[in-house]
Amino acid sequence: MDKNSIQILSFHQLPANLAENIFAIIQNALPDSWNLTTLKNLLAQDHSFGFTAMDGNIAVGFIAGHLIPGETEILSFGVLKKYQGQGIGEDLLQKFLNESRAKGTTRVLLDVAEDSLAAITLYQKYQFEIFGRRERYYARDGQNRVDALLMALSLVK
Repeated sequence: MDKNSIQILSFHQLPANLAENIFAIIQNALPDSWNLTTLKNLLAQDHSFGFTAMDGNIAVGFIAGHLIPGETEILSFGVLKKYQGQGIGEDLLQKFLNESRAKGTTRVLLDVAEDSLAAITLYQKYQFEIFGRRERYYARDGQNRVDALLMALSLVK
């Protein structure tokens, strides 16, 4: 579990052999989130791209999004709990932002659960700003719901 053994790889569309591995990360790091079919459908689209953090042949983290004319939206982002706190998420976000710039994106959008304090802190470190809220958007423990914060980062200097 040494960060030096982690390799960050890019993908255009989700490779079929990684779908279930990435879904396991979602289940571990983002409970009450997507199902496997939704993940496969969203990330099989032509305009989707992202990065996986690999420890050997196991994906331990990922970030995935898609291009909208002039913008990139982060659809999902997570790191297995036992790999969190090692900078892997930050490495993935940095790669995603660099690729977004290279693709000519002027703005990156995302939503994040308001109780995901580590994620919000990371986004704010990279100058994402809150511009809205979706009330009771994310399910928690099947019954409770929390708001989603809508955040954006301008890539125009």
